[in-house]
Amino acid sequence: MMCDQLIDEAAEALIPGVMFYWQFLYEDRIWEKITVNVEEFRVMGDPAFRMHFRLSEDVFENLLQDIGNHLIEEQRLKRERRPLSHILLMVLWILATPECFRAVALRYEACPSEVHDAYVYIIEALRELAPRFITWPNQEERVVIKANMRRISDFPGIVGIIDGCNVPISAPVEDKAAYRDYHHQYSIKMQAVCDDKLLLRDLYVGEAGSLHDARVFRRSPLCSNLLEDPNILSEGEHIIGDSAYMLLNQLLTPFENRGDLRPLQRQYNRRLCKVRARIEHTFGHAKCLWRRLHFLPVVNMSYALDHIVACIVLHNYKILHGDQVAIIPAAANIYDVEDARVLENDVRAPEPRRNLDANDPHIPQDFRRLVEASHRLGQQKRWDISNSFPLL
Repeated sequence: MMCDQLIDEAAEALIPGVMFYWQFLYEDRIWEKITVNVEEFRVMGDPAFRMHFRLSEDVFENLLQDIGNHLIEEQRLKRERRPLSHILLMVLWILATPECFRAVALRYEACPSEVHDAYVYIIEALRELAPRFITWPNQEERVVIKANMRRISDFPGIVGIIDGCNVPISAPVEDKAAYRDYHHQYSIKMQAVCDDKLLLRDLYVGEAGSLHDARVFRRSPLCSNLLEDPNILSEGEHIIGDSAYMLLNQLLTPFENRGDLRPLQRQYNRRLCKVRARIEHTFGHAKCLWRRLHFLPVVNMSYALDHIVACIVLHNYKILHGDQVAIIPAAANIYDVEDARVLENDVRAPEPRRNLDANDPHIPQDFRRLVEASHRLGQQKRWDISNSFPLL
C-alpha cells in the first residue's frame, strides 16, 4: 500500500515536466519554419537595437565575447550551425519580453525546443558569471560610495542599501503554500544590496515568497558575513534598510513611528528614506528592462533561479560597461512632510518579526549573542547619527 502511494506521488510530481517536454516534441514534429534573416538584427542602428535587446551594440559585443570565453574555459561551447551571437540575441529577447517560446521561435527561424535549449544554455552561463559581476565593494570603492551617498541626504557611512522583492512564478509542484506571498500569488524572494549607481553588490535568491524580509536576511550569507567578517565593513560603515529589518551596528533602520518621534528622529528617518529610494529604483529598473521578472511561467525551479540571477547580471553588466541607467532624483518636498506619512511603509512590520524569537530553538546561541551585541551597538550608533544632524 505504501509502495503504491509513493509511486502515485512520484507520478504526480513528474506529470507537469512530462507534459512540458511532450509539448515541445509535439510542436517540433508539426513545426514549419519561416525564412528569417537574424543577421539583420546585428546591423540595426544602436537606438533600435537597444530598444529590442536592452543593451547597446558595443555592450552586446562585449557580452558575447565574455560568454564565449567562459564557455570555452568550461569546455561547454557547442559546435552548432547557429552562431552564438544568434543564440544570445534569442535569449535576450526572451528575457526582455513576455513572449512565449513559440513566438520567439517564429522570429528566429528555430523550433520551440531549440529556443528552450538556448535559453537554458545562456542563463546557466550568466549565472556562472555572477561572482564576477556581482561583487561586494572593496575599501576604495566603499569610500567613493559613502561620499556619493552623503551628497544625497548628508547621511554618513552608507555603503549599500538592502531590500527584498517578490518575483511572481507559476504555482510550484511542491510546497505551494510556502510560495504564496502577501499578494496571494506564488513568488520567489530576491534580496539585494545596491550602491549609489544602482549597481547590485549582493544578491540572495531562492527563498519562498511567504517568508518575511527579516527572516530572509537572517537566512542569507550576508547576515553572517556582516556579523562575523570584520573586513566586509570598516569602522563607521553600514548598510541601511527599512523597518522590516532588525537594527544592527552594520544595518541601520528608521526609528519606529508610534506617533511620538522627536524632531531629530524624524529628520533621521527622512534622510535615511531619501537614500533608501535607490534600491526601489534598482528593482524598478531591472523589472522594466527584463520584463519576465514580472512573471516567470516556469515549472523547473532551478530555471527560475537562474533566470533571476541572469537578469541581475545583465543589469550590472550594463552599468559596469558604461551603459548607465537613469536615476530618478528624489523630490525634496516629499521628504519635508512633518507628519512622517512618507515613512508609513517603513513601519509595516511589527517588532517581534524583526527581532529574534527568544523561544526559537533553531537559532544557535552563538548567533543570538552576536545579534544582540550588534543590536545594542546599532541603537547607540543610530542615536549618535540622529544627534549629529542640525535641527531644521
